[in-house]
Amino acid sequence: MSTETTVAVIAAAIALLSMGAAFWQANQARRQTDLQLRALHDAAQPYVWVDIRPDERDASFFHLILKNEGPTVAENVHITIDPPLPPSWGESIGKDAIGPRQQHFSAIPPGRQMFWQLGLSHAIVAADTAKKFTVTINADGPYGPISPYTYQLDIDQYTHNHKYAPGSLSGITQAIEKLATAVEKK
Repeated sequence: MSTETTVAVIAAAIALLSMGAAFWQANQARRQTDLQLRALHDAAQPYVWVDIRPDERDASFFHLILKNEGPTVAENVHITIDPPLPPSWGESIGKDAIGPRQQHFSAIPPGRQMFWQLGLSHAIVAADTAKKFTVTINADGPYGPISPYTYQLDIDQYTHNHKYAPGSLSGITQAIEKLATAVEKK
């Protein structure tokens, strides 16, 4: 084989390797672009959740809370709680029905938070009813349907939990002293 042929074969091999590297780089760039587009879409989706929590001011009560913490409106929101919340929970506060009267919401704007009083926390924790509930949320965002998500709420997690409501005797004392000072000035 002549020198020119050897050089031509080596040049062709280098060209093929370069072409393979170029294809690999193009593929990696496309994958990176796809990831960035997905991150952009995910960041713009609503984030709707449901939880059972003690009241922030009086931990003696449980609430069912529905909130959209995402940056956009959640539309066509469907919430399923399985098994349904026990109606007997509401008896501790003299209510017949508990929880949302609907499981479909046409739209939930960003930041909207809704509460439904469920009953006295100690009565709910002690009740001989279901304590684990599977929540499934389906909704539409600005780019179409959001992947449904399912998770479990477990009331037994509140067993032996300390009931805490914000505030303290020290805070009350300071407020009374401040009020007394204001009254004395008049």
